[in-house]
Amino acid sequence: MQRATKWLSIFGLTLTLIGAACGTYGVWLSPDEAMERGVSRWSGGTRDEQLKLPPVQNLLEQSHFALAGFILIGVGTFLQIVGVALQGYQQDYETTFSIQRKQLRAAWSLNRITFCSAALALGGLVVLFFTLRDNRRTMIEDHRAWIAARYPFFDIAPPPKNSGDLFQIAVVYENIGKEPALAVSKYQEPFWITEFEPLSSIGNLTFPENQTCAKVDTNIGTAWPGESGRYVSRGPAYQIIADDKFLDMKKLLGYQGCFIYKTFEEAHKTGYCFLLIPVVAHPVADWVWEMCPGVAQNFAD
Repeated sequence: MQRATKWLSIFGLTLTLIGAACGTYGVWLSPDEAMERGVSRWSGGTRDEQLKLPPVQNLLEQSHFALAGFILIGVGTFLQIVGVALQGYQQDYETTFSIQRKQLRAAWSLNRITFCSAALALGGLVVLFFTLRDNRRTMIEDHRAWIAARYPFFDIAPPPKNSGDLFQIAVVYENIGKEPALAVSKYQEPFWITEFEPLSSIGNLTFPENQTCAKVDTNIGTAWPGESGRYVSRGPAYQIIADDKFLDMKKLLGYQGCFIYKTFEEAHKTGYCFLLIPVVAHPVADWVWEMCPGVAQNFAD
């Protein structure tokens, strides 16, 4: 019975070691594999430059943690196997004259070995668990879709020249991730800034809160990744009227919007805000669009 118990214990510990090896193999990546999974298929750069990219560094870090967890589990399992073997060895060579003393000494030794090995194995399992969890989160973040608003422009109608001219703004956006952005919906609208000091910097202006994500109401389909997948989001036709204050640079035109989309079965959003900066002695067509400052204006999750 004792011999059977010993071998069953060794067999169980061996299975634990094999299971840890399988888990480690599932998340271990070589530098080349990390670049293949962590770098966009449209990315350029040399091998050394790609190895320094944050997604690649994240994957390599997870692989190193997985290896450390496996080593801890392996050491702990080995010590447990040694403890079981020592127990059988002690029992085989005990003498009738010192059986109680040797049993007590062996029991204390085995308890210490078992405690240390169990602590190491538990620590290894904890490290492996967090490694697998972080690896999954990193994989999703590095491979999901990401919608980015690039720049606005005057669409369909030319930039206004006279008071009363109607014009429309459109925004170029792009999926800079690796997976398609599904069920993309959007909303966009202009706003005006009427109170500001002449020639003041954009950082000193007061912007309205970007609440366009709560108004998203128009589905525009799927956004595919890649440089060739640039898209245009148009506002309502002729929604803006130029007046003398706008043309005389006494009020500023801003443009806010939001995209909501799905990737990996999760909903995400991208909000954007741009401001049209007047250029003195130049027509509206020469004015410059700049992004509004502040995380409450431009954001993504």
